[in-house]
Amino acid sequence: MWVAYIDESGQPNFRDKNEMFYTVSALILHDSQIEALNNQVEKIKREVLPARYWSAELHANEIVHGNKDYSGLRLDIRIELMDRLHEYIGNNQNITIISVIVDKNQITENIGHRLNLKRGFVTDKTRKLAYKLLIERLAWYITHIEQDRGSKWTILIIDESTILHQRGTANDLDIEKRVGIYTSRIPGSKHILIPPLFASSSQHTGIQLADVVAYTISKWAGKKYYGIVKKYFDFEKYFELLSYRFYKDDRGRYEGYGLKYWNSPSYLI
Repeated sequence: MWVAYIDESGQPNFRDKNEMFYTVSALILHDSQIEALNNQVEKIKREVLPARYWSAELHANEIVHGNKDYSGLRLDIRIELMDRLHEYIGNNQNITIISVIVDKNQITENIGHRLNLKRGFVTDKTRKLAYKLLIERLAWYITHIEQDRGSKWTILIIDESTILHQRGTANDLDIEKRVGIYTSRIPGSKHILIPPLFASSSQHTGIQLADVVAYTISKWAGKKYYGIVKKYFDFEKYFELLSYRFYKDDRGRYEGYGLKYWNSPSYLI
């Protein structure tokens, strides 16, 4: 069985004008590789972090800003941790990444004041769009999994959130798989197990790595589209490492396959 660990960076709402992106990322691997992933990430933490931080969950935002579980941890150690995690993901050929970036800043500029009038509507539609684009690409990836890799059945394990968010996401994925204009016609969609499992990131290292992936892609997008540079942490290097693991087409292209960028307000109109 295949497992797609899914987490988000940012929120699907448009309340924070400084939050430019809503990114949803899936880190995919065969269940036979989960124990090795858990063991290797634990090894990295023990090699890099002082003992009192070994039990800390991997949350990229906390690592970068040195707050919450990483409060008091020196900057050079936090940089080394991010370096090692991205090197591990980038060099692990058992991992595949699919990510969707929704550029909220560009959508806001294009649709203007109308966002303020439909906040709940916009939030639901934005979340639905991101997961729709994600599951479409996941379905194609499953379709193309080599037959000698065994079963194509795939379970989605998503970082738990509010009950409302969970119900909405589960319902959206169910509809998309059954009657979605594109997804329902992709052969691999029948192997995606719905409803997804919503679980605590504390219980799944894969979700924690999906968090790191989503955060890094958001920071890379900030530099690419708006010239925003984050001090100390080399997100361009991190993104290059992640790009080795993106789902690609037969020509090795990941744009539109393992990485989908969306900036149009058309889904709201």
